[in-house]
Amino acid sequence: MAGPFALGELARIGGGELGTGADPARLVRDVAPLETAGPNDISFLDNSKYVAAFVASCAGACIVRPTLANRALPAMALLLTAEPYRAYALIAQAFHPEPPPS
Repeated sequence: MAGPFALGELARIGGGELGTGADPARLVRDVAPLETAGPNDISFLDNSKYVAAFVASCAGACIVRPTLANRALPAMALLLTAEPYRAYALIAQAFHPEPPPS
């Protein structure tokens, strides 16, 4: 596993921008699903049917569409993008790169 990564670097990797008040130097240690993410993890919300999990999540950061940003808890840093799933996939690859061929 690679990382940790600064939130600002993850925004660059994922092609998004940080939400208001998000600290670009904040370290993120891994990716995780909304339901199991902790304060050092980043997760994502791409489907409004998972808003309840988003609102209840303990994730320190989350990748979301700007239209859903107002549903986040105040302590959650946001990475805003029109394509949350794509951004999450790119960020997950940064944390868990493919091993080199042997």
